[in-house]
Amino acid sequence: MDREIPNDKISGEKMKSLLENPLVQLRGDNYYREAIRYFQSPYGEIHQESLESGEFHKKLSRITFSILRSLSREEIAEVVWETLENWVKNRQQPIQITNLFTEIRPLMIVVMFKLLFKENISSKQLSIYSKAIENLHDTLKGTALRSHSIRRKMYEDIKEQVKSQHFCSFFQKKDLEELDNEILAKHIGGVFFHTGVVQILEFICHTLVPICQIQEIKNNLQEYVSKLNWYPQWEEIDTYNYLDYVCNESLRLFPLIGKTNRQVSETFTSEDISFEKNSVLYINFYKNHRLHWDNPEEFKPNRWDENSAEATAKQIRKDNFLPFGTAPRTCPAESFSRNIGKLFIIGILKYTDFKIPTKYIHTRRIPEGVPVVMSLNSCAEKIRSTTINKSRDVSASDLLISLENSLDAIDESASVELSIRKIVNQIFRDLQKGSFRLAVFYPLIRDVDIWFNFYLRKIQKK
Repeated sequence: MDREIPNDKISGEKMKSLLENPLVQLRGDNYYREAIRYFQSPYGEIHQESLESGEFHKKLSRITFSILRSLSREEIAEVVWETLENWVKNRQQPIQITNLFTEIRPLMIVVMFKLLFKENISSKQLSIYSKAIENLHDTLKGTALRSHSIRRKMYEDIKEQVKSQHFCSFFQKKDLEELDNEILAKHIGGVFFHTGVVQILEFICHTLVPICQIQEIKNNLQEYVSKLNWYPQWEEIDTYNYLDYVCNESLRLFPLIGKTNRQVSETFTSEDISFEKNSVLYINFYKNHRLHWDNPEEFKPNRWDENSAEATAKQIRKDNFLPFGTAPRTCPAESFSRNIGKLFIIGILKYTDFKIPTKYIHTRRIPEGVPVVMSLNSCAEKIRSTTINKSRDVSASDLLISLENSLDAIDESASVELSIRKIVNQIFRDLQKGSFRLAVFYPLIRDVDIWFNFYLRKIQKK
């Protein structure tokens, strides 16, 4: 018998244990898999979340994990800050009525393209990718039909990009030998551009709306943002727990995975409830996030603060908060999505003042055309009016000199690798303090192995 969970007999805690049960891991043919194939196709129907467990699923999962492991938080931050700064500099209308989705969507595409392919997206490519992702979004809403021609152009471009040396460096040789460029392009397009851009974009927008509408939350965050450095480091961001509370509350109300399903592979009984072979469980995370919470439709970040009188019991938060699913099918990009989301939220608050109509009710999904009056603030105007003495180029020879001068700092009693990492990290910090832009010299030392070999040769000569 098919059923939706959670329900009167199956609680959120029980639902979580079922999702972790190896007998409830196949996708149901009649709902989720076919939905993904429809909305992602043509050219995007290969998506690891629409596949049954097996060797092909494992191969695609390895591709996804290889990419995510290779993207450091520092690289993600640098690309996001650079993108936001360029957006501020090039925005033709400092004050205008816009909407969050259409304003942030091209920025998300720019960031994703740069992280994956290590080069800037052209205006022509940006137009193609934007139209393809917009078409997917409109198809999901039921306001448009799938456009074969628009999506084909994006996937053809991705197929060319995955041939690049930078992109291939993410993977082991055997991984690439097992998948041709056609399959790889479909997978990358489906996971990172269709699903990734759209879902992270929704996360950002669903978080910014209540920030704008609830003055106490806005004041707390703006006070924090005003004290941040020009390009905040992760140490500054990680120590501010309130931002995590706000993001968690946004993900509670609007989880990235709203609904999914599982198929039972063998009949079994759990706590007097029988689950028949081939029956389908429809998992409703959206509903689960509203069980056992006080005033569940209210946006209350203090639910997550254990020191607050409004804090929700830890066990409830553990069992009834699954915005990225749960093992073994949990979303592999949870940290990646949170990191990009937090950086965009900080950046938008740092560089803009925006207002949303107070009549909008946040407990409904944001309509595409929600109007926003957005203006660049004084911080953004400084970027537009000056280079802030951060544009000095760093040549390869400058960096080599800095590295060679640091050789004396190597502690012979420590491991060579650890010492090198410390030195490189210190150089990064020193160059930043010296008004150097990380984006200028980061590509020069992206391949850490080259620098390790360089150090080893120097050490052997001593």
